[in-house]
Amino acid sequence: MLSMFINYTLNDVVVCWSRVVIEHIIRNLDLETSKELATTIKAMLSDHIRFIREINQILIFKNSKNVVLNHSKLPLHNNFFRSFIGEEFKNNDDMNKIEALHNQLQSIAVLLSSQFKDTGKIDIDHYENFLAQNDMFFELLWKLATEVISAQYQFDPLTKLLNRRAFQPILIHELSRVNRKETKTSLVLIDLDNFKEVNDTFGHDTGDQILREFSDVLRASIRESDCASRHGGEEFLLCLPDTDMETAQPVIERLSKLISDNEYSEKIKVTASFGIALLNGDTKQSIINADKAMYQSKANGKNQVSLFK
Repeated sequence: MLSMFINYTLNDVVVCWSRVVIEHIIRNLDLETSKELATTIKAMLSDHIRFIREINQILIFKNSKNVVLNHSKLPLHNNFFRSFIGEEFKNNDDMNKIEALHNQLQSIAVLLSSQFKDTGKIDIDHYENFLAQNDMFFELLWKLATEVISAQYQFDPLTKLLNRRAFQPILIHELSRVNRKETKTSLVLIDLDNFKEVNDTFGHDTGDQILREFSDVLRASIRESDCASRHGGEEFLLCLPDTDMETAQPVIERLSKLISDNEYSEKIKVTASFGIALLNGDTKQSIINADKAMYQSKANGKNQVSLFK
């Protein structure tokens, strides 16, 4: 489901961070933990800068009495990332690569420190090797720290679906593709039925849990090429590329049944009303059209699927 978002928004993530890692971080880290991750990475990068500054001081000024090379005490250790993103990445290639690169830097730093301690000099080849490895490491982690925080602001913290702000550029891009390739894409507006009663009867904590559970059903039920967002409150918006309304209708009817058949907290019965419209003209009007179709479903008795006409 996130492939469209990542294609449009995260293309500049450094290539050795696979999309599955970025997706997992986004879905499983809340904003505060993401900030902690980014802060720790940046602290580690600052330590790299300090270390290089000290080495340059040695090389340039030949004065090292007050220089202490303790690069091996960096806050990053082999289990650092896994402590944030879970055991499922125990043998992940990305994790292994960053750890191997970090260990290389540690080894070179220890070697440089030892050389300097014994001879008062630093081998220039080792130093240049350190700089080359460090540049790769620095770029990788800086981009990761930046992108983790950036991506978190694109997602609704409750449901882990895209938020309304992040969904808009995706729709604009998709509309451009529709016009260019003369294909059809459907928008589906979803509104949970009688959700105010859930909050009033069971409280907002339970209401929030229902939204999470509903979002899990939604996420698991759509194609990889589709995209879902929380449009606001108990409203959600789907984008179904290369799908006309007639093709979308039975798909959404099956989704409607999955939603109503699912077991939710407090054994609450959950249904939704759906409105389907084509993405054409402009994105704002297309959403309005899907909204009108959704309200037709409400008027017809709720728990229904309607097409915009």
